[in-house]
Amino acid sequence: MEYDLNEKEGKKKALFNLIFSVAGIAVFNAIIQFVLYPFLNKQVGDATFGVILTMISLMSVISSSAGAAVNNARMVAPFENKSKNGDYNLILLFFNLIGIAVIIIFLRIIKQLSWYNVLFLNLLMFVTTYRYYSDCEFRKSLKFSSFFIYYLLIGIGYILGCLLYKIIPYWQISMLIGEVLALGFVMIRGTIYKKPLATSSVRNKVWLLSISLLIGEVINNLVLNSDRILLYLFVSDEAVTKYYIASLVGKIVALVTVPLNGVIIGYLSRQTKTPGKKFILIYLAGVLVLGLLAFLGCLIFSPLIIKLLYPNSYEDVKSIMILAILAQIAFFSSNLAMSLVIKYMRSSVQLIINIIHLIIFVVISILGAYFGGLEGFAIAAMIGNIIRFLMVAVTTFFIKSGIDLYKIEEIDNKNL
Repeated sequence: MEYDLNEKEGKKKALFNLIFSVAGIAVFNAIIQFVLYPFLNKQVGDATFGVILTMISLMSVISSSAGAAVNNARMVAPFENKSKNGDYNLILLFFNLIGIAVIIIFLRIIKQLSWYNVLFLNLLMFVTTYRYYSDCEFRKSLKFSSFFIYYLLIGIGYILGCLLYKIIPYWQISMLIGEVLALGFVMIRGTIYKKPLATSSVRNKVWLLSISLLIGEVINNLVLNSDRILLYLFVSDEAVTKYYIASLVGKIVALVTVPLNGVIIGYLSRQTKTPGKKFILIYLAGVLVLGLLAFLGCLIFSPLIIKLLYPNSYEDVKSIMILAILAQIAFFSSNLAMSLVIKYMRSSVQLIINIIHLIIFVVISILGAYFGGLEGFAIAAMIGNIIRFLMVAVTTFFIKSGIDLYKIEEIDNKNL
């Protein structure tokens, strides 16, 4: 029996599960932004913290991209009921092996190549990749009370990691504890790691779909984390910290979109009919309203939170704060709209959008940073993310017309 969101009971359940999901994600991100990062900043200082943020960004690009790609492949593929756990676990292992090489090369480029960075950063990347994939356990079953516990465990683990940092002074340890706790929870309570190496006849289709989604996710996450990487390369390590602080509250909103999109796709996967233009208009209007509310909330709370957590930096970042917040909210809004593209259109469509956006974003951001420093970068990032939202919004109106429509009955012949 299909889950119908138009039924009254279905809407109540959807709202209840959404509240559970957002609460878990909110607690998780609050602990990152208000406990973990301020703790690390206090321990190592602004300059070194900027370097740590750069390393976290690279790890996040790899882990989030690979984990989310395979996660979404399992959620949207019409052949999912024919696949086995090994189809997904093995490609995650393959992605991780590539990630190890990428991390070693990057550490050498930024002159942070040491045995402990290679060991602990790769270990963190490995576990985090599987953690990003693991929440499909709850998206498939729509057990969002477990989803809340899952993210709560990560946050609790981060707090324990901060305490452990006093004994083992490697920053990666402060994050590793939370990732291991969450992964262990899924392994004990879930089914996606049962018979982890068993594969099926649709393994190649799983891999092709995962790789296609991976490219789009990599581009998406490069943009999300590009502020740290580009500012480190073209301005300074202190600029990384300043922009992070200026965009702090906005970044929390943007980070929520990865798991929140998972919830949305989880519900869209239960639908049997392609949405019409009326649904798309209502959905996009909801995204805009949510984005506006998030922007107003960021304007109110950003000065208060920055003054509380980083009192010595507020004067240095207040001139770019609105620009940084707008950039994050535009990215947040475009990601929510992208859920429709991922579900109802060919995987190549989201890939094309992300490639175009990446080229535009990188070019104007480098020019902005080169000619305008930190403020120039902030303006460019805002413009680039607004362009992305407009591209995604326009693309959603092609869903009903049949142009590149994601037709489940034809996917075996056309998409894969």
